[in-house]
Amino acid sequence: MFEHGRCLTVEVRRNSSLDHSHERIRYSGFDFFWPDGRPVGTGISKMCQLGTRILLGKRFEGDRLLLELWLQPTGENDPRPDVPKGLRCCRLMLKRLGAQGIIHLFDRTPTDLVFEKSVDEPPVLQWVGFAGLGDDQEFWFDVVAKPV
Repeated sequence: MFEHGRCLTVEVRRNSSLDHSHERIRYSGFDFFWPDGRPVGTGISKMCQLGTRILLGKRFEGDRLLLELWLQPTGENDPRPDVPKGLRCCRLMLKRLGAQGIIHLFDRTPTDLVFEKSVDEPPVLQWVGFAGLGDDQEFWFDVVAKPV
């Protein structure tokens, strides 16, 4: 999909026991699994409504979905890529702060999506660009979630 991108294939399963709200933000809980059924080692277990829509689409009604998560390195102000009809593309930034990498929206607003060196599996950290960042460095990318 992306010429120089990276793909991570995971199954996303709804876990409503992790749903909660905080300061008017509603979070939906999820578990992540590799295609062979093993759990993905990651600290990410919830997403806000926007994150859920980007990842699963606004019409997701099931309890599980196999996804290809495509990540294309980019610059903060580069033109948006063309994506196939029906898929959404989101520009994000990962900022490394010590052992953590925090995802920020395109306007630099930090999210609750945090990758952590001691928690997330190496393939996940490699995919999101954490491994190549020094402390306080930023990595901009576009991400597209494609149902398999």
